[in-house]
Amino acid sequence: DSQMVWVGTDQGVFKLDLGDMTQEKFVDPYGLVNTRVNHIVKFKDEIWFASRLGILQYQKKENKYKVYSQGVDIPGGEVLQIAVHPFAVWAATTNGAASLIFS
Repeated sequence: DSQMVWVGTDQGVFKLDLGDMTQEKFVDPYGLVNTRVNHIVKFKDEIWFASRLGILQYQKKENKYKVYSQGVDIPGGEVLQIAVHPFAVWAATTNGAASLIFS
């Protein structure tokens, strides 16, 4: 996003603050991004992460998280990429496409 560079790796997510040029590991309380992260998407004031465990939505202003677990909320296998829309999130998984519909 405009203030941070987010990097997904096999070892989790790292962020670089462009203001003071510091870096740190991003750790969520659910452990979803403390492993391989395949894709990161910014949507409005949210950062979305696709990891081998599922999808994590991080709301920056409120510092809130929403977890979509692989196999529970997301059928189809490991999430490789995501596309975020105001009413749905599409996930490209190792076994095809899946969608999460929001009301």
